[in-house]
Amino acid sequence: MLKKIIKKTFLYKPLKSIIKKYRKYKKDKHHKIEEKKVYLENLFTYEKAEKEISERYYKKFNEELDWNNPQTFCEKMNFTKLYNPTKKKALLTDKITVRDWIEKKLGKEYLIPLIATYDTFEEIDFKKLPKEYVVKCNHDSGSTRIIDKSHPLNKKELQKDYHYYLNRNLANFNYEMHYRDIEPKIIIEEKLGDDIKDYKFFCFNGEIKFFKIDFDRFANHKANYYDPKGNLLHYGERLFPPDYKAKVPMPKQLHQMFKIAKKLSKGFDFVRVDLYEKDNKVYFGEMTFTAGNGMSPFTDRESELLVGSYWKLNTKKRKRLLHKELVLKNKKNT
Repeated sequence: MLKKIIKKTFLYKPLKSIIKKYRKYKKDKHHKIEEKKVYLENLFTYEKAEKEISERYYKKFNEELDWNNPQTFCEKMNFTKLYNPTKKKALLTDKITVRDWIEKKLGKEYLIPLIATYDTFEEIDFKKLPKEYVVKCNHDSGSTRIIDKSHPLNKKELQKDYHYYLNRNLANFNYEMHYRDIEPKIIIEEKLGDDIKDYKFFCFNGEIKFFKIDFDRFANHKANYYDPKGNLLHYGERLFPPDYKAKVPMPKQLHQMFKIAKKLSKGFDFVRVDLYEKDNKVYFGEMTFTAGNGMSPFTDRESELLVGSYWKLNTKKRKRLLHKELVLKNKKNT
């Protein structure tokens, strides 16, 4: 009865509207609080990153990652990818911006000729491209495709792959934090040849401790390691196991490659300089600061410790960043 009387009053409609708006406001406010809570839970923290990296590391190595006192090569690699990103590392990791740096350091003749760059896959005009070429992204690892027009090209499959690559950020994917601010693009380069070998120089503070040669990459990928004098080392990566019996010829321009790798690696506690050789000429490949994402171990722990000993890693930054994170956490809780 009272409800019927209230409905007849002139205040009923405006009051109903106010109550409806208030309920909507409370509901929206609740949703915003929940969204904020989820956002904060998923927000990047070094503590969470360490936990996730440690879990991946344990699955791979069946041992704990020592963040307080990293000793092995892979431990130090995981430490540096999380705590030691720099703008210069990002600049030199980007396969487009590094070209200007190489041109200034070495000269344009050391660069693999660039055909085109694109923001999206849809921009590529395949009709204008040569018979053979190489497609890759500038901001990641593992996106390289060698295209030969004499074989059928599955554009839909390629499009699907590059949509994935362009939207993948290795800072989020692997905690390789120097990839964080690289703007993703597709680049197309000239193909150097069919049997071009990778020569990868492991440099510590401008000094080459060893190098590796990848071979049979598209059949049964192997990689042998050598000391600076070209002597075969009896260790390698588990991912691409060495073949000690294989007769792998040294590059004719090995001496020049050494000079280049030393020059490019100066000022970095660790960097792998990748080079190619074609017709007695050296070409720059890339600068790699987080080789194997810290998840590509050597054949045994002794080798891991030996290679790790070459790396004079500064670990002070971690304490400062974790302390800052802890202070912020305590402020939120008070």
